[in-house]
Amino acid sequence: MAAFLDHLSPAARDEFFALIDARIEGALSGVTASDTQPWMSVAEAAERLRISQGALRQAIRRGAIPCFHFERRVLLRAEDVDGFPTRGR
Repeated sequence: MAAFLDHLSPAARDEFFALIDARIEGALSGVTASDTQPWMSVAEAAERLRISQGALRQAIRRGAIPCFHFERRVLLRAEDVDGFPTRGR
């Protein structure tokens, strides 16, 4: 690839990189946070759901939303959080 770029003029090289940037931006335009961050903390999930951390912890204790306990941390999968029903949402 580097040999190919060495044969381009500076203007052509800039246009080549601009086209690559545009294709990457277009490919990533539909990517959501849950695609890039599969796990989230209780605080992040509560903020995303617009409920208190206490209400989310109660839902976790009831088994209404699955979670993973890692040492002292409680982690939730983004897809589970996105699928969790809340009132007024």
